[in-house]
Amino acid sequence: MAIRYWVGAGGTTNWSDTGNWGIASGGAGGYSVPSTGDSAIFDGGSAKTCDLVWNIVIGSVTMSAYNGTFNTNNYAVVVENSWSTAGMTGTLNMGSSLWTFDTATFNFSAGTINRGTSTVLLQGTCNIAGAASKYLHNLLIAASGSATATNLVGVLNNLTLQNNSTLTINSGITLTVDGAVSVGTGAQITGLGLLDVFAAAAGKGITTLAGSITVTSLRLLNWTTDGTLTPGTYGSPNITVKCQSSGAQTLRLSAGTYHFLGATSNTFTLTTWGAGSMTLDAQTNGAGLYIDGNFTITPNGATTALSGNLAVQGSITRNAGTFTKTAGTLILSGTPNANLPDITSGAISIVKSSPATVTVTANLTAASLMLNPIIAPITLDVAGYDITLTGAFTIREGARITGVGGSVITAGSIDWRGTEAAPLDLAPTGDWLLTVSTSATVHYADVQYSNASGGVAILAINCDNQGGNRNWLFMTTTYADPTGDVYTPGPAAADTYSPGSAQSDQFSPGAAAVQIHVP
Repeated sequence: MAIRYWVGAGGTTNWSDTGNWGIASGGAGGYSVPSTGDSAIFDGGSAKTCDLVWNIVIGSVTMSAYNGTFNTNNYAVVVENSWSTAGMTGTLNMGSSLWTFDTATFNFSAGTINRGTSTVLLQGTCNIAGAASKYLHNLLIAASGSATATNLVGVLNNLTLQNNSTLTINSGITLTVDGAVSVGTGAQITGLGLLDVFAAAAGKGITTLAGSITVTSLRLLNWTTDGTLTPGTYGSPNITVKCQSSGAQTLRLSAGTYHFLGATSNTFTLTTWGAGSMTLDAQTNGAGLYIDGNFTITPNGATTALSGNLAVQGSITRNAGTFTKTAGTLILSGTPNANLPDITSGAISIVKSSPATVTVTANLTAASLMLNPIIAPITLDVAGYDITLTGAFTIREGARITGVGGSVITAGSIDWRGTEAAPLDLAPTGDWLLTVSTSATVHYADVQYSNASGGVAILAINCDNQGGNRNWLFMTTTYADPTGDVYTPGPAAADTYSPGSAQSDQFSPGAAAVQIHVP
Protein backbone atom coordinates (compact mmCIF):
# COMPACT_ATOMS: atom_id res chain seq x y z
CA MET A 1 0.00 0.00 0.00
CA ALA A 2 1.50 3.31 -1.11
CA ILE A 3 0.95 6.69 0.58
CA ARG A 4 0.88 9.61 -1.84
CA TYR A 5 0.63 13.38 -1.20
CA TRP A 6 -0.89 15.82 -3.66
CA VAL A 7 2.07 18.19 -4.19
CA GLY A 8 0.81 19.76 -7.43
CA ALA A 9 4.26 19.89 -9.11
CA GLY A 10 3.10 18.48 -12.46
CA GLY A 11 2.46 20.39 -15.65
CA THR A 12 -1.31 19.71 -15.52
CA THR A 13 -4.03 19.57 -12.89
CA ASN A 14 -4.76 15.95 -13.73
CA TRP A 15 -5.00 13.22 -11.10
CA SER A 16 -3.18 11.00 -13.63
CA ASP A 17 -0.10 13.25 -13.80
CA THR A 18 2.73 11.62 -11.80
CA GLY A 19 4.34 15.05 -11.36
CA ASN A 20 1.54 15.97 -9.00
CA TRP A 21 2.21 13.14 -6.56
CA GLY A 22 4.92 12.93 -3.93
CA ILE A 23 5.81 10.93 -0.86
CA ALA A 24 5.84 13.90 1.56
CA SER A 25 3.68 16.96 2.08
CA GLY A 26 4.95 19.83 -0.09
CA GLY A 27 7.79 17.64 -1.42
CA ALA A 28 8.91 16.76 -4.91
CA GLY A 29 6.62 15.12 -7.44
CA GLY A 30 7.22 12.32 -9.86
CA TYR A 31 5.85 9.35 -7.96
CA SER A 32 3.26 6.78 -9.02
CA VAL A 33 -0.41 7.76 -9.16
CA PRO A 34 -2.31 6.29 -6.19
CA SER A 35 -4.70 3.50 -7.00
CA THR A 36 -6.40 0.51 -5.40
CA GLY A 37 -5.24 -0.06 -1.83
CA ASP A 38 -3.30 3.23 -1.73
CA SER A 39 -3.85 6.38 0.33
CA ALA A 40 -4.07 9.85 -1.25
CA ILE A 41 -3.53 12.87 1.03
CA PHE A 42 -4.54 16.44 0.19
CA ASP A 43 -3.25 18.84 2.84
CA GLY A 44 -1.80 22.30 3.09
CA GLY A 45 1.20 21.26 1.01
CA SER A 46 -0.54 22.31 -2.21
CA ALA A 47 -3.72 24.21 -3.06
CA LYS A 48 -3.54 23.24 -6.72
CA THR A 49 -6.75 22.08 -8.41
CA CYS A 50 -7.10 18.32 -8.99
CA ASP A 51 -9.07 17.02 -11.99
CA LEU A 52 -10.11 13.45 -12.63
CA VAL A 53 -9.63 12.41 -16.23
CA TRP A 54 -10.75 8.81 -15.79
CA ASN A 55 -12.58 6.58 -13.34
CA ILE A 56 -10.56 5.87 -10.21
CA VAL A 57 -10.34 3.17 -7.55
CA ILE A 58 -8.61 4.32 -4.38
CA GLY A 59 -7.99 2.88 -0.92
CA SER A 60 -8.53 6.15 0.99
CA VAL A 61 -8.52 9.92 0.49
CA THR A 62 -7.83 12.45 3.25
CA MET A 63 -8.42 16.15 2.47
CA SER A 64 -7.39 17.79 5.75
CA ALA A 65 -6.40 21.49 5.37
CA TYR A 66 -6.74 21.29 1.56
CA ASN A 67 -7.65 24.72 0.16
CA GLY A 68 -7.86 23.82 -3.50
CA THR A 69 -10.61 22.44 -5.75
CA PHE A 70 -11.22 18.77 -6.51
CA ASN A 71 -13.28 18.07 -9.65
CA THR A 72 -14.60 14.62 -10.50
CA ASN A 73 -15.63 15.84 -13.96
CA ASN A 74 -18.41 13.23 -13.72
CA TYR A 75 -16.03 10.25 -13.61
CA ALA A 76 -16.80 7.35 -11.28
CA VAL A 77 -15.07 7.06 -7.91
CA VAL A 78 -14.66 3.79 -5.97
CA VAL A 79 -13.44 4.08 -2.36
CA GLU A 80 -12.23 0.96 -0.60
CA ASN A 81 -11.59 2.33 2.88
CA SER A 82 -12.44 6.01 3.52
CA TRP A 83 -12.83 9.51 2.13
CA SER A 84 -12.75 12.45 4.52
CA THR A 85 -12.98 16.21 4.05
CA ALA A 86 -12.63 16.90 7.79
CA GLY A 87 -10.49 20.04 8.12
CA MET A 88 -10.75 20.95 4.43
CA THR A 89 -11.31 24.60 3.50
CA GLY A 90 -11.38 24.02 -0.24
CA THR A 91 -14.06 22.75 -2.62
CA LEU A 92 -15.19 19.27 -3.66
CA ASN A 93 -17.23 19.19 -6.89
CA MET A 94 -18.99 15.83 -7.01
CA GLY A 95 -20.58 16.37 -10.44
CA SER A 96 -22.85 13.62 -11.70
CA SER A 97 -20.40 10.94 -10.56
CA LEU A 98 -21.26 7.62 -9.00
CA TRP A 99 -19.33 7.45 -5.72
CA THR A 100 -19.08 3.83 -4.55
CA PHE A 101 -17.96 3.08 -1.00
CA ASP A 102 -17.11 -0.57 -0.58
CA THR A 103 -17.05 -1.42 3.13
CA ALA A 104 -15.77 2.08 3.73
CA THR A 105 -16.34 5.31 5.67
CA PHE A 106 -17.14 8.71 4.23
CA ASN A 107 -17.00 12.02 6.06
CA PHE A 108 -17.97 15.07 4.01
CA SER A 109 -18.22 17.34 7.04
CA ALA A 110 -16.03 20.30 6.04
CA GLY A 111 -15.23 22.53 3.08
CA THR A 112 -17.57 23.42 0.23
CA ILE A 113 -19.32 20.33 -1.09
CA ASN A 114 -21.05 20.84 -4.42
CA ARG A 115 -23.12 17.67 -4.68
CA GLY A 116 -24.29 18.18 -8.29
CA THR A 117 -26.46 15.24 -9.31
CA SER A 118 -24.11 12.65 -7.90
CA THR A 119 -25.04 9.40 -6.21
CA VAL A 120 -23.27 7.93 -3.19
CA LEU A 121 -23.55 4.13 -3.28
CA LEU A 122 -22.78 2.23 -0.10
CA GLN A 123 -22.15 -1.50 -0.43
CA GLY A 124 -20.81 -4.00 2.03
CA THR A 125 -20.65 -2.54 5.56
CA CYS A 126 -20.19 1.23 5.52
CA ASN A 127 -20.05 4.10 7.98
CA ILE A 128 -21.49 7.59 7.38
CA ALA A 129 -19.33 9.74 9.62
CA GLY A 130 -20.55 13.15 8.48
CA ALA A 131 -22.38 14.96 5.68
CA ALA A 132 -24.85 17.13 7.58
CA SER A 133 -24.90 20.71 6.33
CA LYS A 134 -23.09 19.61 3.16
CA TYR A 135 -25.85 17.32 1.93
CA LEU A 136 -25.63 14.55 -0.63
CA HIS A 137 -27.72 14.42 -3.76
CA ASN A 138 -28.67 10.72 -3.86
CA LEU A 139 -27.82 8.10 -1.25
CA LEU A 140 -28.16 4.46 -2.26
CA ILE A 141 -27.67 1.43 0.00
CA ALA A 142 -26.89 -1.60 -2.17
CA ALA A 143 -28.79 -4.87 -1.91
CA SER A 144 -27.80 -6.75 1.28
CA GLY A 145 -25.53 -3.85 2.21
CA SER A 146 -25.35 -2.23 5.62
CA ALA A 147 -24.66 1.40 6.55
CA THR A 148 -24.55 3.18 9.91
CA ALA A 149 -25.01 6.93 10.35
CA THR A 150 -22.75 8.04 13.19
CA ASN A 151 -23.01 11.73 12.35
CA LEU A 152 -25.62 14.05 10.87
CA VAL A 153 -26.55 13.25 7.28
CA GLY A 154 -28.49 15.26 4.70
CA VAL A 155 -29.85 13.97 1.36
CA LEU A 156 -31.32 16.59 -0.97
CA ASN A 157 -32.84 14.18 -3.45
CA ASN A 158 -33.46 10.45 -3.05
CA LEU A 159 -32.66 7.90 -0.34
CA THR A 160 -32.96 4.36 -1.70
CA LEU A 161 -32.51 1.07 0.16
CA GLN A 162 -32.34 -1.90 -2.17
CA ASN A 163 -33.70 -5.27 -1.13
CA ASN A 164 -32.48 -6.68 2.21
CA SER A 165 -30.25 -3.70 2.96
CA THR A 166 -30.04 -1.89 6.31
CA LEU A 167 -29.52 1.73 7.28
CA THR A 168 -28.96 2.28 11.00
CA ILE A 169 -29.28 5.81 12.42
CA ASN A 170 -27.51 6.01 15.76
CA SER A 171 -28.89 7.69 18.88
CA GLY A 172 -28.76 11.49 18.72
CA ILE A 173 -28.27 11.46 14.94
CA THR A 174 -30.71 12.95 12.41
CA LEU A 175 -30.87 11.86 8.77
CA THR A 176 -32.70 14.44 6.64
CA VAL A 177 -34.17 13.68 3.20
CA ASP A 178 -35.66 16.33 0.94
CA GLY A 179 -36.80 13.97 -1.77
CA ALA A 180 -38.11 10.43 -2.16
CA VAL A 181 -37.47 7.62 0.32
CA SER A 182 -37.69 4.11 -1.14
CA VAL A 183 -37.32 1.02 1.07
CA GLY A 184 -37.10 -2.26 -0.84
CA THR A 185 -38.28 -5.72 0.13
CA GLY A 186 -36.69 -6.88 3.36
CA ALA A 187 -34.81 -3.59 3.75
CA GLN A 188 -34.99 -1.54 6.93
CA ILE A 189 -34.23 1.91 8.30
CA THR A 190 -33.63 1.36 11.97
CA GLY A 191 -31.78 2.64 15.03
CA LEU A 192 -32.31 5.05 17.91
CA GLY A 193 -31.98 8.18 15.79
CA LEU A 194 -34.36 10.38 13.85
CA LEU A 195 -35.44 10.38 10.19
CA ASP A 196 -36.78 13.66 8.79
CA VAL A 197 -38.52 13.50 5.40
CA PHE A 198 -39.55 16.74 3.70
CA ALA A 199 -42.28 16.58 1.05
CA ALA A 200 -43.04 20.04 -0.28
CA ALA A 201 -43.32 18.95 -3.93
CA ALA A 202 -44.56 16.13 -6.13
CA GLY A 203 -42.47 12.96 -5.99
CA LYS A 204 -41.18 13.69 -2.50
CA GLY A 205 -42.01 11.76 0.65
CA ILE A 206 -42.01 8.03 1.36
CA THR A 207 -42.73 6.57 -2.06
CA THR A 208 -41.97 2.85 -1.51
CA LEU A 209 -42.17 0.85 1.70
CA ALA A 210 -41.74 -2.86 1.01
CA GLY A 211 -39.48 -3.19 4.06
CA SER A 212 -39.70 -1.35 7.39
CA ILE A 213 -38.92 1.95 9.09
CA THR A 214 -38.34 1.51 12.83
CA VAL A 215 -36.18 4.48 13.83
CA THR A 216 -37.10 5.99 17.18
CA SER A 217 -38.65 9.04 15.56
CA LEU A 218 -40.00 9.54 12.02
CA ARG A 219 -41.00 13.10 11.09
CA LEU A 220 -42.81 13.90 7.84
CA LEU A 221 -42.20 17.64 7.56
CA ASN A 222 -43.23 20.62 5.44
CA TRP A 223 -45.91 18.48 3.90
CA THR A 224 -48.01 19.82 1.03
CA THR A 225 -50.85 18.46 -1.05
CA ASP A 226 -48.27 17.04 -3.50
CA GLY A 227 -46.36 14.99 -0.89
CA THR A 228 -46.43 11.18 -0.99
CA LEU A 229 -46.90 8.72 1.87
CA THR A 230 -47.13 5.16 0.60
CA PRO A 231 -49.17 2.43 2.33
CA GLY A 232 -47.20 0.05 4.52
CA THR A 233 -46.12 -0.78 8.04
CA TYR A 234 -44.38 2.01 9.92
CA GLY A 235 -42.65 0.75 13.04
CA SER A 236 -41.26 3.99 14.47
CA PRO A 237 -42.47 4.57 18.04
CA ASN A 238 -43.05 8.28 17.42
CA ILE A 239 -44.34 9.61 14.11
CA THR A 240 -45.13 13.24 13.27
CA VAL A 241 -46.88 14.60 10.19
CA LYS A 242 -46.34 18.37 9.96
CA CYS A 243 -47.77 20.43 7.11
CA GLN A 244 -46.36 23.51 5.41
CA SER A 245 -46.61 26.86 7.17
CA SER A 246 -49.27 28.51 5.03
CA GLY A 247 -52.45 27.67 3.17
CA ALA A 248 -54.67 24.62 3.38
CA GLN A 249 -52.73 21.40 2.73
CA THR A 250 -54.21 17.95 2.12
CA LEU A 251 -52.24 14.74 2.50
CA ARG A 252 -54.28 12.27 0.47
CA LEU A 253 -53.47 8.68 1.39
CA SER A 254 -53.39 6.04 -1.32
CA ALA A 255 -55.58 2.95 -1.40
CA GLY A 256 -54.20 0.37 1.01
CA THR A 257 -53.41 -0.07 4.69
CA TYR A 258 -51.30 2.29 6.77
CA HIS A 259 -50.27 0.58 9.99
CA PHE A 260 -48.35 2.63 12.52
CA LEU A 261 -46.90 0.07 14.93
CA GLY A 262 -45.30 0.47 18.34
CA ALA A 263 -46.26 0.24 21.98
CA THR A 264 -49.48 1.88 23.12
CA SER A 265 -47.40 4.57 24.86
CA ASN A 266 -46.07 5.71 21.48
CA THR A 267 -47.49 8.68 19.60
CA PHE A 268 -48.72 9.61 16.14
CA THR A 269 -48.95 13.41 15.86
CA LEU A 270 -50.64 15.71 13.34
CA THR A 271 -49.43 19.30 13.45
CA THR A 272 -48.67 22.43 11.39
CA TRP A 273 -45.68 24.75 11.07
CA GLY A 274 -47.56 28.03 11.41
CA ALA A 275 -50.98 29.36 10.48
CA GLY A 276 -51.55 26.64 7.90
CA SER A 277 -54.30 24.04 8.18
CA MET A 278 -54.09 20.42 7.16
CA THR A 279 -56.35 17.55 6.19
CA LEU A 280 -55.28 13.91 6.32
CA ASP A 281 -57.55 12.31 3.74
CA ALA A 282 -58.02 8.55 4.03
CA GLN A 283 -61.54 8.69 2.61
CA THR A 284 -61.10 9.50 -1.09
CA ASN A 285 -59.03 6.44 -2.00
CA GLY A 286 -60.37 4.13 0.68
CA ALA A 287 -57.20 3.95 2.79
CA GLY A 288 -57.21 2.14 6.14
CA LEU A 289 -55.38 3.98 8.95
CA TYR A 290 -54.37 2.07 12.12
CA ILE A 291 -52.48 3.64 15.02
CA ASP A 292 -51.28 1.26 17.73
CA GLY A 293 -50.33 4.06 20.11
CA ASN A 294 -51.68 7.48 21.04
CA PHE A 295 -53.03 10.01 18.53
CA THR A 296 -52.11 13.64 19.24
CA ILE A 297 -53.38 16.73 17.43
CA THR A 298 -51.19 19.81 17.93
CA PRO A 299 -51.92 22.34 15.17
CA ASN A 300 -50.26 25.72 15.45
CA GLY A 301 -52.77 26.89 12.84
CA ALA A 302 -56.53 26.93 13.10
CA THR A 303 -57.68 23.48 12.08
CA THR A 304 -56.64 19.93 11.50
CA ALA A 305 -59.02 17.48 9.84
CA LEU A 306 -59.07 13.78 9.09
CA SER A 307 -61.45 11.95 6.79
CA GLY A 308 -61.92 8.22 6.43
CA ASN A 309 -61.72 5.29 8.83
CA LEU A 310 -59.22 5.53 11.68
CA ALA A 311 -58.51 2.95 14.40
CA VAL A 312 -56.60 4.13 17.49
CA GLN A 313 -55.48 1.80 20.29
CA GLY A 314 -54.30 4.51 22.67
CA SER A 315 -55.67 7.89 23.73
CA ILE A 316 -56.59 10.87 21.57
CA THR A 317 -55.27 14.27 22.69
CA ARG A 318 -55.96 17.68 21.15
CA ASN A 319 -53.40 20.21 22.40
CA ALA A 320 -54.25 23.23 20.26
CA GLY A 321 -56.49 24.53 17.48
CA THR A 322 -59.49 22.48 16.42
CA PHE A 323 -59.72 18.94 15.13
CA THR A 324 -62.48 17.62 12.91
CA LYS A 325 -62.93 13.97 12.04
CA THR A 326 -65.26 14.12 9.05
CA ALA A 327 -66.38 11.13 6.95
CA GLY A 328 -65.69 7.59 8.09
CA THR A 329 -65.56 5.96 11.50
CA LEU A 330 -63.24 6.66 14.42
CA ILE A 331 -62.59 3.35 16.22
CA LEU A 332 -61.07 3.20 19.68
CA SER A 333 -59.64 -0.29 19.94
CA GLY A 334 -56.77 -2.18 21.57
CA THR A 335 -56.19 -2.97 25.22
CA PRO A 336 -55.46 0.17 27.27
CA ASN A 337 -57.60 2.74 28.95
CA ALA A 338 -57.91 5.81 26.73
CA ASN A 339 -59.02 9.44 26.57
CA LEU A 340 -61.47 11.04 24.13
CA PRO A 341 -61.07 14.86 23.85
CA ASP A 342 -63.13 17.71 22.42
CA ILE A 343 -63.12 16.77 18.78
CA THR A 344 -65.78 17.00 16.13
CA SER A 345 -66.18 13.60 14.54
CA GLY A 346 -68.26 11.44 12.29
CA ALA A 347 -69.16 8.03 13.65
CA ILE A 348 -67.27 6.86 16.77
CA SER A 349 -67.10 3.18 17.69
CA ILE A 350 -65.43 1.89 20.86
CA VAL A 351 -64.32 -1.75 20.69
CA LYS A 352 -61.66 -2.92 23.14
CA SER A 353 -59.82 -6.26 23.15
CA SER A 354 -59.58 -6.33 26.97
CA PRO A 355 -61.56 -4.59 29.74
CA ALA A 356 -60.90 -0.86 29.51
CA THR A 357 -62.27 2.57 30.38
CA VAL A 358 -62.53 5.39 27.84
CA THR A 359 -62.69 8.77 29.55
CA VAL A 360 -64.21 11.84 27.92
CA THR A 361 -61.85 14.74 28.66
CA ALA A 362 -63.85 17.60 27.10
CA ASN A 363 -67.15 18.25 25.36
CA LEU A 364 -67.59 15.86 22.44
CA THR A 365 -69.47 16.33 19.15
CA ALA A 366 -70.01 13.47 16.70
CA ALA A 367 -72.44 11.98 14.23
CA SER A 368 -72.91 8.83 16.29
CA LEU A 369 -71.34 6.92 19.17
CA MET A 370 -71.36 3.18 19.82
CA LEU A 371 -70.02 1.19 22.76
CA ASN A 372 -69.66 -2.32 21.38
CA PRO A 373 -68.16 -4.84 23.86
CA ILE A 374 -68.10 -7.71 21.39
CA ILE A 375 -64.65 -8.76 22.67
CA ALA A 376 -64.30 -7.32 26.17
CA PRO A 377 -66.25 -5.11 28.61
CA ILE A 378 -66.09 -1.34 28.03
CA THR A 379 -66.77 1.58 30.35
CA LEU A 380 -67.39 5.08 29.01
CA ASP A 381 -66.70 7.66 31.72
CA VAL A 382 -68.45 10.84 30.58
CA ALA A 383 -66.80 12.69 33.49
CA GLY A 384 -69.48 15.38 33.54
CA TYR A 385 -68.78 16.63 29.99
CA ASP A 386 -71.36 17.17 27.26
CA ILE A 387 -71.92 14.78 24.38
CA THR A 388 -73.72 16.05 21.28
CA LEU A 389 -74.68 13.55 18.58
CA THR A 390 -76.72 14.15 15.45
CA GLY A 391 -77.43 10.44 15.12
CA ALA A 392 -77.58 7.36 17.31
CA PHE A 393 -76.00 6.76 20.71
CA THR A 394 -75.78 2.99 21.16
CA ILE A 395 -74.61 1.01 24.19
CA ARG A 396 -74.55 -2.76 23.76
CA GLU A 397 -74.87 -5.35 26.52
CA GLY A 398 -71.63 -5.63 28.48
CA ALA A 399 -70.71 -1.96 28.17
CA ARG A 400 -71.16 0.62 30.90
CA ILE A 401 -71.55 4.37 31.08
CA THR A 402 -70.64 6.38 34.18
CA GLY A 403 -69.96 9.97 35.19
CA VAL A 404 -73.10 11.45 33.62
CA GLY A 405 -73.69 13.85 36.54
CA GLY A 406 -73.67 17.45 35.26
CA SER A 407 -73.62 16.32 31.63
CA VAL A 408 -75.85 17.39 28.77
CA ILE A 409 -76.31 14.46 26.42
CA THR A 410 -78.05 15.17 23.12
CA ALA A 411 -78.70 12.52 20.46
CA GLY A 412 -80.93 11.74 17.53
CA SER A 413 -81.77 8.40 19.15
CA ILE A 414 -80.54 6.20 21.96
CA ASP A 415 -80.49 2.45 22.44
CA TRP A 416 -78.78 1.74 25.77
CA ARG A 417 -78.66 -1.83 27.01
CA GLY A 418 -77.35 -2.91 30.36
CA THR A 419 -77.89 -6.37 31.78
CA GLU A 420 -79.74 -7.63 34.83
CA ALA A 421 -76.41 -8.58 36.40
CA ALA A 422 -74.70 -5.32 35.42
CA PRO A 423 -77.20 -2.49 34.99
CA LEU A 424 -76.05 0.83 33.53
CA ASP A 425 -75.09 3.46 36.09
CA LEU A 426 -77.32 6.44 35.27
CA ALA A 427 -77.78 7.46 38.89
CA PRO A 428 -75.29 10.23 39.71
CA THR A 429 -75.62 12.46 42.75
CA GLY A 430 -76.26 15.52 40.58
CA ASP A 431 -78.68 16.47 37.81
CA TRP A 432 -78.06 15.63 34.15
CA LEU A 433 -79.91 16.41 30.95
CA LEU A 434 -80.82 13.93 28.25
CA THR A 435 -82.41 15.21 25.04
CA VAL A 436 -83.37 12.73 22.31
CA SER A 437 -85.16 13.82 19.14
CA THR A 438 -86.58 10.60 17.65
CA SER A 439 -86.55 7.35 19.67
CA ALA A 440 -85.16 6.40 23.06
CA THR A 441 -84.99 3.03 24.79
CA VAL A 442 -82.99 2.06 27.87
CA HIS A 443 -82.79 -1.52 29.20
CA TYR A 444 -81.54 -2.42 32.68
CA ALA A 445 -80.25 0.78 34.25
CA ASP A 446 -80.26 2.55 37.60
CA VAL A 447 -81.63 6.03 36.81
CA GLN A 448 -81.65 9.15 38.94
CA TYR A 449 -81.84 12.95 38.51
CA SER A 450 -82.30 12.80 34.72
CA ASN A 451 -84.24 15.55 32.99
CA ALA A 452 -85.31 14.30 29.56
CA SER A 453 -88.12 16.85 29.10
CA GLY A 454 -86.38 18.51 26.13
CA GLY A 455 -87.05 15.61 23.77
CA VAL A 456 -89.07 12.42 23.34
CA ALA A 457 -89.95 10.31 26.35
CA ILE A 458 -87.36 7.72 27.39
CA LEU A 459 -88.80 4.20 27.46
CA ALA A 460 -87.06 2.55 30.40
CA ILE A 461 -87.49 -1.23 30.44
CA ASN A 462 -86.45 -3.18 33.54
CA CYS A 463 -84.83 -0.05 34.97
CA ASP A 464 -84.69 1.10 38.58
CA ASN A 465 -86.28 4.52 39.03
CA GLN A 466 -84.28 6.01 41.90
CA GLY A 467 -86.08 9.35 41.74
CA GLY A 468 -85.73 12.83 40.32
CA ASN A 469 -86.36 11.77 36.71
CA ARG A 470 -88.49 13.67 34.18
CA ASN A 471 -89.99 12.32 30.95
CA TRP A 472 -88.94 8.75 31.66
CA LEU A 473 -91.48 5.91 31.26
CA PHE A 474 -90.44 3.09 33.55
CA MET A 475 -91.80 -0.39 32.89
CA THR A 476 -90.86 -3.99 33.42
CA THR A 477 -91.21 -6.93 31.09
CA THR A 478 -94.30 -7.94 33.11
CA TYR A 479 -96.22 -5.12 34.73
CA ALA A 480 -98.88 -5.61 37.42
CA ASP A 481 -100.88 -2.69 38.84
CA PRO A 482 -102.47 -2.77 42.32
CA THR A 483 -105.82 -4.03 40.95
CA GLY A 484 -104.20 -7.19 39.56
CA ASP A 485 -104.03 -6.20 35.92
CA VAL A 486 -101.04 -7.72 34.14
CA TYR A 487 -99.31 -6.12 31.12
CA THR A 488 -96.97 -8.13 28.90
CA PRO A 489 -95.43 -6.35 25.86
CA GLY A 490 -95.94 -8.25 22.65
CA PRO A 491 -96.29 -7.96 18.89
CA ALA A 492 -99.97 -7.05 18.69
CA ALA A 493 -101.27 -3.79 17.20
CA ALA A 494 -100.37 -0.51 18.88
CA ASP A 495 -102.84 0.52 21.52
CA THR A 496 -103.33 2.36 24.78
CA TYR A 497 -103.50 0.45 28.03
CA SER A 498 -105.01 2.01 31.14
CA PRO A 499 -104.79 -0.28 34.16
CA GLY A 500 -107.10 0.07 37.07
CA SER A 501 -110.19 -1.87 36.03
CA ALA A 502 -111.66 -4.41 38.40
CA GLN A 503 -111.25 -7.26 36.02
CA SER A 504 -107.82 -8.80 35.83
CA ASP A 505 -106.65 -9.24 32.25
CA GLN A 506 -103.58 -9.59 30.09
CA PHE A 507 -102.77 -7.19 27.26
CA SER A 508 -100.09 -7.32 24.53
CA PRO A 509 -99.61 -4.06 22.56
CA GLY A 510 -97.43 -3.77 19.46
CA ALA A 511 -94.07 -2.15 19.03
CA ALA A 512 -95.22 0.92 17.11
CA ALA A 513 -96.46 2.91 20.10
CA VAL A 514 -97.09 2.19 23.75
CA GLN A 515 -98.84 4.46 26.23
CA ILE A 516 -99.20 3.42 29.86
CA HIS A 517 -101.62 5.33 32.04
CA VAL A 518 -101.15 4.63 35.72
CA PRO A 519 -103.90 6.17 37.91
